[in-house]
Amino acid sequence: MNKATFLRKLRVKLYGIPNEEIKERISFYSEIIDDKIEEGLSEDDAVKELGDINKLAEQISGERTERSKKEKSSRGAGSIILICLGAPIWIALAAAAFAVVISLIASLWAVIISLCAVDLAFAVAGIGGFLISVITILGGSVAPGFLIMSAALVASGLAYPVFLGVKALTVWSAKLTSRTFIITI
Repeated sequence: MNKATFLRKLRVKLYGIPNEEIKERISFYSEIIDDKIEEGLSEDDAVKELGDINKLAEQISGERTERSKKEKSSRGAGSIILICLGAPIWIALAAAAFAVVISLIASLWAVIISLCAVDLAFAVAGIGGFLISVITILGGSVAPGFLIMSAALVASGLAYPVFLGVKALTVWSAKLTSRTFIITI
């Protein structure tokens, strides 16, 4: 078998190995064959001295597997060391991030509670204003009574849309909170 055929068959046998590594191996064995030819061997004899191409491909694959196992084990130990050494920093950062998320959610719910209070104030103002307007009209002050009644109707009219908005915001916030804390509602 000549050099070109040997290198082509070796490339096929090494299929599955990263391309860069195949190129390095092909280049390495090409140089070995060239060196043997310079020493006086024929091209076919230089290729024969390398041995069986199947065994050579298995050896290369085995070396690669050994090397990757060593790299994985060394990366594992290094990762553990980095995690341990960096723990004071990443634990503090994680706690700070958690505190920020909690404070944002608490602020959101505080706004919702405030909007509920505003809605309740509109409803109470509507009912109370209507009662006061009736008392004022019966007391003889018709114009101020109708003015109070119109303000009561405006407050009552605002109570319902505010209620719908607060309801929608509450549902959205509940879903957001459940997704944040992975709680199923």
